[in-house]
Amino acid sequence: MDPDRRSIRDTAELSATISHNETPMTTASAAAPISRRNYIVGMTVIAIFFFIFGFVTWLNGILIPFLRTACELTDFQAYFVTFAFYISYFVMSLPSSALLKKSRDSTGMSIRLWVMAVGALIFIPAALSRSFLIFLLGLFVQGYGNGSPPDGIRSVCRHHQDPGRAPPNE
Repeated sequence: MDPDRRSIRDTAELSATISHNETPMTTASAAAPISRRNYIVGMTVIAIFFFIFGFVTWLNGILIPFLRTACELTDFQAYFVTFAFYISYFVMSLPSSALLKKSRDSTGMSIRLWVMAVGALIFIPAALSRSFLIFLLGLFVQGYGNGSPPDGIRSVCRHHQDPGRAPPNE
């Protein structure tokens, strides 16, 4: 048989085998096989978390014109909206990493999501009183919850891929 024809046939058989999930996938860091279902669940969890964190970050740009109108802000004051959110990344990075070390990674992610929810709830009294400083506090709290999600997301995904392999702390 012609070698070129044989390699084409082998390639077709290999892709058919992979598409029917006859051979398990393996991770780059370990040789332990993971099922296709666990891989898809883990990647879906990552996608959902990154969508949530990206969406919250994206909302800051939309808030600027509304806060400028509602709180009668100057241009200089309006740009404190993004400043308050992103400065919390810098200021709260060390406390956030300490939280990640003290708690299980998935618990740390849950805490961060709750912190983001508290930051969103701070917007209610800020909107009722039209207080720009309370809005900035809410944005700062949301930024803290949004601060370093990739560490926690990585461990949550690893747990979904292979529940026995994910350590409580790294």
